[in-house]
Amino acid sequence: MVFMENTVNERIIEFLKTNSVTIRALANLLNVNEKTLAHRLSGRSKLDLETVMQILSEYNDLSADWLLLGRGSMLRTQEYNIDPVRYQVNDDGDNISGYGNTVHKDSTRVVELLEKQLEEEKNRSREYWNTIQQFINK
Repeated sequence: MVFMENTVNERIIEFLKTNSVTIRALANLLNVNEKTLAHRLSGRSKLDLETVMQILSEYNDLSADWLLLGRGSMLRTQEYNIDPVRYQVNDDGDNISGYGNTVHKDSTRVVELLEKQLEEEKNRSREYWNTIQQFINK
């Protein structure tokens, strides 16, 4: 798997700098030794999956897509405000609106849009799995 631009370690450091969080503060938050964390982030020692998951758990607005795969926005709130997916059925139940289109409920377009969204989520899950495997196999 190829990461965009930089590594998970570098993205963690970028997140810390952007949010004015020191390595000492992060180490305290994660309940790990500061030197150990600094070595992990610098690449001197292995950054483990547990540490990455703890960071994602502590910073709920940090995007896993951005941190693990290097794509999208750093913060989840920015990602989700871009293009929310909403479907509405009109009063008589004949039409479904979504993705800026209105289509008849029997149209294959609705199914196509949902299948596309499902495929994107499957691909994202595969990429997460591959990233996790890289941490496990280091």
